[in-house]
Parts: sequence; C-alpha cells; structure tokens
Amino acid sequence: KAQALVMEYLPGDDIHQLRESVMEGRSRRMAVEDAVFLTADVMLPLLRKLHEAGVVHRDVKPSNCVRSSTTEKEFCMVDFGLSKSVVVPEDSDIADKEHPWPGEWMRPMRCSSKGCLRKERSKADFRGTSMYASPRIHQLRDYSPRDDMWSLMYVFCDLVSGGLPWMSHASNRDRAGCQRVKERVHGMAGKPDETEQLLMGDLFHLSKYKRSGPNHIVSDPLNAHKDEKKVVLLRQSFAHLASLGFSDTPDYDLLQRNINGFLELPNTDPPMWRSEGL
Repeated sequence: KAQALVMEYLPGDDIHQLRESVMEGRSRRMAVEDAVFLTADVMLPLLRKLHEAGVVHRDVKPSNCVRSSTTEKEFCMVDFGLSKSVVVPEDSDIADKEHPWPGEWMRPMRCSSKGCLRKERSKADFRGTSMYASPRIHQLRDYSPRDDMWSLMYVFCDLVSGGLPWMSHASNRDRAGCQRVKERVHGMAGKPDETEQLLMGDLFHLSKYKRSGPNHIVSDPLNAHKDEKKVVLLRQSFAHLASLGFSDTPDYDLLQRNINGFLELPNTDPPMWRSEGL
C-alpha cells in the first residue's frame, strides 16, 4: 500500500517575514506591543507545551514561528529537523533514573515503560542558529529546555530593539565571535555583565562594527538601554536561565512576566512600525 505524510499548510508569514515586509530600509525594531505579543503570548506558550511533551526545539528563531492564516493571531512552531526528545525509556542505558519524567512524552512505538530524562552528555555538537543560540550551546553543553528559552529571550531583544550586539558576527557566520560577545554581555568573562547592550539597537551595533576611518560616525544607541527597569527585567531573566542545570525546568511564568513588564514601562524610543493585524 502507498503511504503518505500529510502536513498542514500554513499560508501566513513567519515572524521574520512580518518584520522584513514592512522595514523598507528602516530600523528592524518592532513596536514593543508586537514584540511582547509575539514572544510572551505566542512563542513562549508553544515552547512550553513542547517541553511538557519532553521535546526541545533546538532552533528557536523568528522564521520558525509561522502564522497559521493570513488574518488570525494564531501561530505555529515549525521546522523540527533539529528537535530532540529529552526523555527516554527508563530501562535505557542513557536514562537518568534520578529524574523520572512526570507527564506524557513522545514514547517510542511498542514501548510500555515509564520515561526518564536523558543523562546529560559531557559534550555535544553545536545545534541551532548562531544569532539566537544560548552561550551554553556555544560552549558545547547538552541542549535542554533552558536553551530554548534563552533563544526566546534573544528573539525578544532582537524584535524590541532591532538587533543584537553580535548580529554582524552572525551574518558573517563567525560563531566564535558570537560566543565571545554573548559571554561578555552576560558577564561570563569575569567582568560585570553588559545586559544594556541588548537594548542599544541595530543601527548602533552595525555602525560600531563597521567603524573605519577618522570621519566614521557611530549611530546613537536607543534610549531603552538607559532604562534601568528594562535592563533589570532582562538581567533577571538571563540570570535565572544561567542558574539552570540540564535537568531543571525553566520558570516560564517568570520569563513571561518579565517580557510583559516592558508594556508597563514608558517607551522612549517610538516604534519604527507596527505590524498590521497584531
């Protein structure tokens, strides 16, 4: 008998396309309301459900979240080519029996045993996209839900400010450069963190990276980077993620509250554009 794989057709744009379609050469920065909605109300709940099924996505980025129609505010996570189950049968050689899986999981066919978390590997291959991968993945640590949520926070910072400090390194496929800047921003290089860099904006980061000659002018950073309350929300989120081990569950509610906290603070950088329909 012939077999076929049926997949849902998603006619809407992904988040990357939503931004690119209306940029028109301007800043990549979104309205705060849109950035919050797309990350806290769309991507975070989808990833939380995925994690509750024992699966990590491993490539969280704007282009992997697609509108399910051209008009509705419903989105789907897509591209599970790098996804992986973090749960295995309890009788597996790689099962961590100290961490039994409490809920449903993607159980293999004809498997009747309970599930356990995988044992953490001492070293893993890099997976994901350099722009949004967590520092732990650059350090070749084993992937866990913590790293999906770290990527989500990078997506939020990218949408709300228009860019990330390592965006030029990422565009040049300089993975080592991305890692170096991320570790500096998060204070992993033995110096104070520079979390405010995440809110300086694409025009500042690009002009600083391309600096050459005595007459070159570096664009001013966004005012948001001087808003200590916003910086604290980000610092608290990343500090929480940095504290998590492989087997720990992220505090999804904390991350969601901190992203939503941007709506309660004044916007000193008027948005360049607002997504129609969001």
